[in-house]
Amino acid sequence: MTSSRTNHDQNAGPAMEPLEVRSLMSNDFASVGLSFDTHFFGDTTPGVFATEGVLQDNGAAFGDTFFGAGTGRTRVGGLVFDSLDRFPDGRYRRHPNEGTLGGAFEANGAQFLTTDGFPAGWWFGDFGDGDKEAEFIVERPDQASISDFQGTWRFSLLGAHVPTDNFYSGNGRLVVHSGRIDWTAESGFVPGDGGSSNILTVTSDGRLFTDLDEYFYLSRDGSVMIFADMSTGDGHVFMGVAVRDTAAPPPQELVGDYLLEWGFTDANALGGPNDQVDYRQRYLRLEPDGDYRIWDLDRYDSGHTSNDDALSRGFWHTSGNALVLDRSNSADVLTLAISSNLSTLVGLDLDSGSGTDAILGLATRAFPHGVPGVAVPPILNTPASVPAGRPVVYQLGTDNIWEVVDLIAETGGPIITGDLVSWVDPKDGLGYAAGVSSSGLILYSQPSSGHWTFRNLTSEVFGGEAITGSLQAMTSPDGLVTLTGLSANGELLRYYQTGDTIGAGYRWFFGNINDQDLLPQGQSTPAFVGNLVGYATSWGGLNVAGLDSSGRIWSVWWAPGRARWSVADLTAASGALPLAGSLTVYLTPWNGINIAGLDGAGHIQVTWWVPSFGGAWAQNDLTAETGGPIFKPASVTSYVSSWGGLNIAGIEEGSSEVKVYWWAPARVNEGWAITSLDAAVPAGSELIYGDELHGIAGPDGSLNVFGYGLDGSFLRYFWEPSFGASWMSQNVTAIAVDR
Repeated sequence: MTSSRTNHDQNAGPAMEPLEVRSLMSNDFASVGLSFDTHFFGDTTPGVFATEGVLQDNGAAFGDTFFGAGTGRTRVGGLVFDSLDRFPDGRYRRHPNEGTLGGAFEANGAQFLTTDGFPAGWWFGDFGDGDKEAEFIVERPDQASISDFQGTWRFSLLGAHVPTDNFYSGNGRLVVHSGRIDWTAESGFVPGDGGSSNILTVTSDGRLFTDLDEYFYLSRDGSVMIFADMSTGDGHVFMGVAVRDTAAPPPQELVGDYLLEWGFTDANALGGPNDQVDYRQRYLRLEPDGDYRIWDLDRYDSGHTSNDDALSRGFWHTSGNALVLDRSNSADVLTLAISSNLSTLVGLDLDSGSGTDAILGLATRAFPHGVPGVAVPPILNTPASVPAGRPVVYQLGTDNIWEVVDLIAETGGPIITGDLVSWVDPKDGLGYAAGVSSSGLILYSQPSSGHWTFRNLTSEVFGGEAITGSLQAMTSPDGLVTLTGLSANGELLRYYQTGDTIGAGYRWFFGNINDQDLLPQGQSTPAFVGNLVGYATSWGGLNVAGLDSSGRIWSVWWAPGRARWSVADLTAASGALPLAGSLTVYLTPWNGINIAGLDGAGHIQVTWWVPSFGGAWAQNDLTAETGGPIFKPASVTSYVSSWGGLNIAGIEEGSSEVKVYWWAPARVNEGWAITSLDAAVPAGSELIYGDELHGIAGPDGSLNVFGYGLDGSFLRYFWEPSFGASWMSQNVTAIAVDR
């Protein structure tokens, strides 16, 4: 849609059809694996295996385990584990912690559910005495046919010659036709190089079977295949992984961390006379500036994460749909194929300068600080297509796919009659939302399975009172969440965590700040009008700020070491001008507090404080200092980038353009600048209209401004810091999926 500033409804919300109640309660998965002994002349015969199972929402797992045999695969029993715990950094743990070789004394798992944003994963177990096994895993599709397999794939495999127990690696390309698979090796050894396998069956849940007893399993999103040769009758067994041979991806989409499992067969490296195998667990980081680092995963987990702790450092770039890692001060070059899902990497080969060794590796996204993504404040939708009072959450998943959840359709909770807030809890990396209803304060929780539930905190918590408006959420540095809001008679209330758990969630407590803290000091809740803003400082202070009917800024605050909350008149402390409209708060890395709002002339007035001020505050007229635009009162929002950049965005009066006042540390001698985001996004982009904006700095370094489009769609302007990125526009309503 091109830019047009006439004949639009500025009050329209996102147009979206009501979502059906979620019925999916389990996920089918499959795996392929290889067990081996890394000791020379060990007594562990190489073994190929596969599993087919079901993972339920509560983490319970059940299914079948198959071993390779002379006549093809043989079922040997159920799964060796009963359940899985999934963690926000992208890993999981089995219960019991076992593989086909028994109980592992050390193991790691990388998540594999496409519905959680991980199109392929792995498990590695070390059982002692040199016994190890590696396993690749995918979630299976609901419906698949031969057409979903067809095409050209880049593959890598690891196998063994059964009579000698010698191992080999190989990679190349395979082409899936309607009735056969053609194999071509490019590096290392591939059994039957240049030959074909005839396809016998394809099942609707994504399993392909050939006349050579090869089993292929397709990932749910169709971007990854794992496979295993389950017959020892021809003297070989192998397992591997393949990704589609697609166009080169944008390099900036690869920036981030990966859990990497890879194996190799190198007699010299292992010190033995025969080709044996070893498998390694690594942690890979691709930096935005083109640097890379690889750590040993166990040492990384133990806190050895510095540059000096890295096993390998150097530079990375893409070549076609391959990732190339050039090691510094070495001839080593490691090459991995890039999946079209941009979250999966497949190891191909390692070139040492004197020779090239094929490797088998699988890397999947990791998130050291919990699963990232932009948690967008839920919007109460009011158009005819969505009944009023239905809370909707948009969230950007780990696979860069936008998800949308109608919380009432999913949880069955009560109609929301007032404000909603949302957050990601740092203690578990999961999404939460809270909303005001006629029956109390409703807490929505997103379990690791992705299916939301609700609790009524007012009826659940001892002494709970009803919040009727001005709901705010803040998270203190210790990871504890506090919800504040006003009662029907204007008293400030709070619901808060202590870190304890109850049942399947965190325990909450209630306090009436007005009665328990302010009145004993001869104070009371200010007569707030309009919106309130809540924020937690870096030293653990909790604050709620707002305006009274005279435009004075009041703060109700608490800090560690203080017995009670208190009230402060920030207008008196700063000599500030009266303000009107909404407030926005941004906190600086140098412990500054900035409360921005508009005065009667529409100028942005920033009332600010730094620790050296003591009890005093200051106010600056940012509009007068910069000659910047006049904003609509309800549109002002703010955000602070990961590098300390300060941003105040709004919709300009008259032109209705989205503009940003911004400052970065590099501009310390230049002052604030002004940018029109409407002009910065590509020509022809859908543009934000209306009076409401939400600004968010993402944990991935992105800058995001959200608002409504001409037709009420929820739009996102976003900027990412790597590779000379520019501002872009997305119609989130149009691309968001329910899953």
